Amino acid sequence: MRLVFAPGDDQGYAGARDRLLDAFLTWARRRRVSADVFLVAAALDYKYALDRRLGRWTRAHVADALGMWFPRHVTVLDADEVPEAFHALIDFLADADGLDARSATPTELHAQVRDSTPALLVGIADERNYDLGKFWGVQLRRHGVDPA
Repeated sequence: MRLVFAPGDDQGYAGARDRLLDAFLTWARRRRVSADVFLVAAALDYKYALDRRLGRWTRAHVADALGMWFPRHVTVLDADEVPEAFHALIDFLADADGLDARSATPTELHAQVRDSTPALLVGIADERNYDLGKFWGVQLRRHGVDPA
């Protein structure tokens, strides 16, 4: 499972992300874990945009993703599903031996998800945090317009 990418390897990342999400879905079904795969994909996109190391997660990464990146960039219908997706991603990477040696432990990462959830919920509730794409995505959904 490829988890590290060179700068500009968008095509390599897209293929690897698809395979990783397929593996995640298989893992989740076997363990009866419910998590929105769109939110898991968004977390992977965050790491790719940040440092292209999908298997390196620290407490600071989780805090930044939940406190800043998700509220700004990701259109979320149910904010409570975001922490669930992060917990599932952490467990999946741990089970698949996908967390690298410089990652925090799964226990520390789960604790950071819990610690960062209040900031996530406040950030998602405040539309002033949204980037332009997310703002319009939310408006389309709010008014029943198909974004396609």
